[in-house]
Amino acid sequence: MRRLPRYAAPLALIAAVALVGAAVSGTSATAAPGTKNHWGLKIITEAPTVPRDLPDDPYEAASVVAMYNPDDFGFPAVTDGVVELPAVSVAAISLTADDEPKRLQKLIDYSNNRPVKPGVEQPPTLDVSKGLSHVKVTAAPGKRTVTQLNALVDQVTDLASDPAFADAGFTSAGIGGDGKVILTVHELTDNLAKTIAERFGTEDIVVEVSDVVAVLG
Repeated sequence: MRRLPRYAAPLALIAAVALVGAAVSGTSATAAPGTKNHWGLKIITEAPTVPRDLPDDPYEAASVVAMYNPDDFGFPAVTDGVVELPAVSVAAISLTADDEPKRLQKLIDYSNNRPVKPGVEQPPTLDVSKGLSHVKVTAAPGKRTVTQLNALVDQVTDLASDPAFADAGFTSAGIGGDGKVILTVHELTDNLAKTIAERFGTEDIVVEVSDVVAVLG
């Protein structure tokens, strides 16, 4: 399955996956937009995006840190105009106890920790130090890391090939501007909602119900 850009992410590192599904009638488990259904899944009608007018692009800066250190951080989220970077590992959480100058320097060090691929020429390292000065690091012990959230996207994507969920009309799955996995379907059927809640939990997954049924790519 091919990854495609979505949700107005500033870097190609946050992507969506095109899903195949045909929409037919099924027992619905939708709820009013912004509320949770009876399985505990939050329902939205429009995926959260990232504001483009934030000074020094702190979201991009936080994304660099998260993607270069996928087992230490979760995906960044924008809350009321503030970019929050969830620190998951013990080492990352320790940043929250540092004073501002020390925390900023550690974040800069993290942003320079790009994985090296043997035999592959690396582009110049991005200087995101200005953006990092606007990033709020929050302790998030026990939360899913970037590595785990990417795996969750793949697991949710795999449901699209299951005939049992064909009536949901899958469109895409990816990471939204709130740092959560967003599954887009034409109709959230009760069977699908139950499976997601029981198999993956509801804390890191949001369901976007869209009237547009399309197979991307």
